[in-house]
Amino acid sequence: MPKEIIILNALAFSYYFIIIFQMESPLNEDTMFYAADAYNYIEMMEWFKGNSETEFTQIRPLLFPLLIFIPFQLFGVYGIWLLQVVFWLLSINFIYLSIKKLTNKTLFAVIGAIVIAANLSYIAMTMHTLTEVTTIFLLSILGYIFCENQSKILEPFVLNRLMFVLVLMTLIKPLFFIPVLIVLGVFFPFFYLKKYLIKPKQFIFLSLAILPLIAQMTFVKIKHQHFTVSTIGSYTFKYYYFAQGMSEIENTPRPEIDTKIENYSIGDQFEYILLHKEHYYKWLCRTIEKNIKGLPVFVKMEDKNEGMVSYMLEYNYWSYHLHKVFLILFVPTLILLLAFKKQSKNQLLILLILGAINYYILFASGISYWQGDRLTLPSLAIWPLQYLFTVHILCLKLPLLLKKNRK
Repeated sequence: MPKEIIILNALAFSYYFIIIFQMESPLNEDTMFYAADAYNYIEMMEWFKGNSETEFTQIRPLLFPLLIFIPFQLFGVYGIWLLQVVFWLLSINFIYLSIKKLTNKTLFAVIGAIVIAANLSYIAMTMHTLTEVTTIFLLSILGYIFCENQSKILEPFVLNRLMFVLVLMTLIKPLFFIPVLIVLGVFFPFFYLKKYLIKPKQFIFLSLAILPLIAQMTFVKIKHQHFTVSTIGSYTFKYYYFAQGMSEIENTPRPEIDTKIENYSIGDQFEYILLHKEHYYKWLCRTIEKNIKGLPVFVKMEDKNEGMVSYMLEYNYWSYHLHKVFLILFVPTLILLLAFKKQSKNQLLILLILGAINYYILFASGISYWQGDRLTLPSLAIWPLQYLFTVHILCLKLPLLLKKNRK
């Protein structure tokens, strides 16, 4: 193992325990199952043991409760905590290595690792039975696969690996079901199909990568009559984003709106949204801003850790403005890379993919609310990578472009 990785892990590990010991949140069941969503997973684990029936399988995929089941049975809350600490540490490693591979700059990699470690909400989440830590860990692996295979992204074996990780992410957080459908329905036929036809054996590996997703969807179909990963997305869209917007537009209390829209189809919802698109657009933007700047609820707990809460509010505030700056820079940077198309094809593709994932997570957070900074936390695995890569490109390509124009 390289010396720098040993030092990175030693520092990260020490730092983690310094922060944890300063937090006024004891590691017990009250903390680990503090969030309402955590009780869903307790009930599902009881269902695994045959002790009770549950309807939470309609909204919560099976993978996360299965993942924490054995550690919890063997070691209680300490088993779940230890698993998530390992994921936290590994995610820092993957992000560090990804940035170094992309930029070839150790300084940038160190900055990226510090940005991740400095997020106290991420540290606090290791003490809660929620999916965010696992999601960030899997996203960091996804980013690493992209960076490790910069010149081979359009090869079937790379897609197989990416698809497997993307499927696991979907089975942890159904938010990623739409990207899976886009990759299979759009990118696969246009960019990969011919290569798979040349190497038909790769179809087997792709099928194996997708198999867990099909199994989950089949399970939900048999048990709940919906051929999908989870119904949580459609429920959240309808009873959070759509209902809240209608409540404001019609100046009507939410309970009345919830009753009114009970039989609205997805088509009815989009028809109404299009009629009031300006309001819904503004509502989306406001909610995204609130979520990024959100209260670090899992640091705060029950009015604890005041200093850390104040720090995280500042961290989230400046993160929001950083997102705005790099959103403005995103398209110009892509155009800059197009000016060096032959030499920068791989960089262009990587930046496009990183931007697509980052902005998908941030924009999708706008359909929900009342969860502090939790909803945008998964983007932490991507945005340091994307933004530092953008800085690297601008530092590298702008002088070349200016020199080229002088000639």
